[in-house]
Amino acid sequence: MQEVAVEEERRLAVDESIRRARAISVELRKVARKARTPRPTISGGGGFRARKGDRLFRLFAVGSLVLLFVVPTAVVAFYYSIVASDQYVSEARFSIRSADSSGSSPMAGLSALLGSGQATDAAIVAEYVKSGAIINQLTDSFSLTDLFTTKRWDPISSLAANPTSEDLIKYWKGKVDISVERSSGLTTLRVRAFSAEDSLRLTDEILRISELMVNRLTRRTEDNGLREAEAEVHTTKDRLTNSILKLKAMRDSTGILDVTLAAAANTEVLTKLRLEKAKLDVQIQSLEENDSGSAPQLGSLKNQATAIGQQIAVYEQSIAGGDTDSSIASRGAELSEAETDLKVAQTEYQKAVAVFEAARMTTERQRSYILTHVQPTLPEEALYPRRILIVFTVALGTGLLWAITVGLAMLARDHTA
Repeated sequence: MQEVAVEEERRLAVDESIRRARAISVELRKVARKARTPRPTISGGGGFRARKGDRLFRLFAVGSLVLLFVVPTAVVAFYYSIVASDQYVSEARFSIRSADSSGSSPMAGLSALLGSGQATDAAIVAEYVKSGAIINQLTDSFSLTDLFTTKRWDPISSLAANPTSEDLIKYWKGKVDISVERSSGLTTLRVRAFSAEDSLRLTDEILRISELMVNRLTRRTEDNGLREAEAEVHTTKDRLTNSILKLKAMRDSTGILDVTLAAAANTEVLTKLRLEKAKLDVQIQSLEENDSGSAPQLGSLKNQATAIGQQIAVYEQSIAGGDTDSSIASRGAELSEAETDLKVAQTEYQKAVAVFEAARMTTERQRSYILTHVQPTLPEEALYPRRILIVFTVALGTGLLWAITVGLAMLARDHTA
């Protein structure tokens, strides 16, 4: 019995030892898991003792916060609240219309509906305003270097001293904003300057120069058309002069001023001669029938009839005889041809003169106009720089940058721990 009791006690002791070993193992695992769980960096880390390098990590987090967030935000806030100069904006909205778009053309309505020509001209104006070409035109009325140099120290907004042409063009593009609606050709122009008066004066001058530029686009074509019309006038005038001289020479050689009048006059004389001869023939026949052949007046009447007959033959020959060189018919054909050439030359000369006058009037008038729908006005308050928006944007951006930087550093630290 004692051996059984001893064996039982020994078994119980072994079970107790196993139970205690299991309990200790469970507690050790809990402590190990707790030690492996990271704590926030600002609390000093986790585990039984702070991890090695946690202090350096806290210093990195604080230093990066200052460098990436606090310093940039403070610098931007200081600049835009104290240093940055006010900038005034003058705005104008306009469209370009041609003097020919009056609606008389059958395609005028379609062109006005599509607005393609106006949009093209507006796009050209937009490119011209943003280019250096308009700067050369503006320098005749403004000193852009003085105009874009602030009276206070502002290294960011102000134009640099003694700028190159490339620097001036780059700065100009930042001060002028122009946009075009492709469907309607409506153009919006916004000009920034450090004073309200300068902004308004610049906008007005840009509109004036742009209108002159648009009219110069078609000037070369119009000048070529004027020169061609003038040359055609000289050509048709020479042709008309030659036709007049030719007709004069033919009238001098033939002695006929008007073929119709000459033919009518000869025909009238011929008719009278024929009537006279007919009367003589009647008298002669009457005398012969009355056996008055020995009448003394019979010979005289026959002589008169013979003379009139000869005259009739001459007139008939002169009107339309076989001699084509001397008859009125042959000479009339030549004169009619010369008169026709003269009329054609006169018509061509009149048309050439009309075309020349139209071309001259076209070159003298203004072809395109800038119709300003929104007139530029004197700004009352500065719209730029947008201080609050810029400071808020910088603060938000630098804050996100710091958070991303610290988050990546924490991931790297936990991965290597």
